[in-house]
Amino acid sequence: MNRESEALPTDLLGRPLKFDWMSRGRVGMGNDPKSFSQLIPWAVVLAAPHNRKESARVQIKNLEVFLLSKTTGRWSRGSFPEHWKGAKLSHRLRNQVVGELKVELGTDPDTLFVDANSIAHFWPEGGRRPIDSEDIAGVYVTIQARLDPSDYKGGGRYLMNMAADYWRSNSARWDNLKSNGDVAISRLKYLRPEWRRFSMATLEENDLQRTCRNN
Repeated sequence: MNRESEALPTDLLGRPLKFDWMSRGRVGMGNDPKSFSQLIPWAVVLAAPHNRKESARVQIKNLEVFLLSKTTGRWSRGSFPEHWKGAKLSHRLRNQVVGELKVELGTDPDTLFVDANSIAHFWPEGGRRPIDSEDIAGVYVTIQARLDPSDYKGGGRYLMNMAADYWRSNSARWDNLKSNGDVAISRLKYLRPEWRRFSMATLEENDLQRTCRNN
């Protein structure tokens, strides 16, 4: 989580976007959901430097969400659907939706249609899941993704991260980060034509390994 991103995404003029979470991974609310009672994983895909394809296809599979209990010291698996939905956001990142993200369902795995003119923001189709806000000692989210090999061969260069949010309730609407907050956001890594794993954790690497061994 402390490593630098593999590259900084670029805007329509090829200039790097410089938001704090883009340069390296970081922990937000971490293991303290406060009064928030829901959790949802999410990710973004953005164009990388030297990208030569205006649009590309990203394949996603094997989402896993794990929560570490303060009480038992053990990890449990969160249940989220494998299908995705999402939106295209403006590069200004002010929650400005500029279009619906096209997702090809019914395939294995799901295929997302991303482009260089917006930020592809996506999350599990089934939405948020309840958590015990007083019993969170760790959150770990991981997924596998790749850029379609033909799009990569054609010059597509895109970056992706993995993240999660806490939400006040299952029905809460976005309210300038008053109704939600990020658990943590991983660094950005290149999407390759081969499968890569994208992971986010609220624990330091040594603590993550130790708690996994104990489970």
